[in-house]
Amino acid sequence: MWVTEKPMGDGPFHLHFTNLWSKGHNASCKLTATESMQNQYHCTIHLASQILETDGYRVSLQGNFFGCNQTYITFPEYNPRKHIKLDPPLNIQSNATASKCQIWWSVWNVPWYLAEILQYELQYKEYSMSWEVALNKTLPSSLPQVEIEATELHIGIAYAARVRCKVSENEKSYHSQWSEWSQTTVFQKAGTKNVESVGQKASSALTFPRQLLSFSHSIVCTMGILR
Repeated sequence: MWVTEKPMGDGPFHLHFTNLWSKGHNASCKLTATESMQNQYHCTIHLASQILETDGYRVSLQGNFFGCNQTYITFPEYNPRKHIKLDPPLNIQSNATASKCQIWWSVWNVPWYLAEILQYELQYKEYSMSWEVALNKTLPSSLPQVEIEATELHIGIAYAARVRCKVSENEKSYHSQWSEWSQTTVFQKAGTKNVESVGQKASSALTFPRQLLSFSHSIVCTMGILR
């Protein structure tokens, strides 16, 4: 994604990725203006299916700037493994009993070499409250599940929970920003009124954020996709 402070001309504009270590493994994409945002451009590019520690690209911006063709080096050495954004977790579900609430989910489009080094953050709140006052928990395990003790929940109150993920901060070889939040799951302590209808209502109004593993800086990269 390329954001400018002022108009840069009519273009067209292209991003070129020159592989610094593997000859011929280069790629380009045409930047397209974003309809809803002024002076913002984006493009999608497919690089290697596996992000390696040795991957490195020189990224250049080429285009017609007010009638003059120019090329600028935007990143002399761009390492995709340091700019990852994962897809949000999917299929979040919950099961509440009188003693605890179990929440579990799945991840999609995450390669095997990242799946075991993921870090999750859980956010939950009373259903009627804003997410701004939600409780956040960074989970100690890379397993896609968590339990909330019943002592943390109030009787007769419906709760909503969601989760997001990124590569663990303890991992040195890869670095990522948080994914978007998942869809929500709604639950209530067992032995109280049923909240199934509330959960169905919430689910129908929610959609999955679009798929991405993205590279960021001013570039964000998704699983093999550069945005």
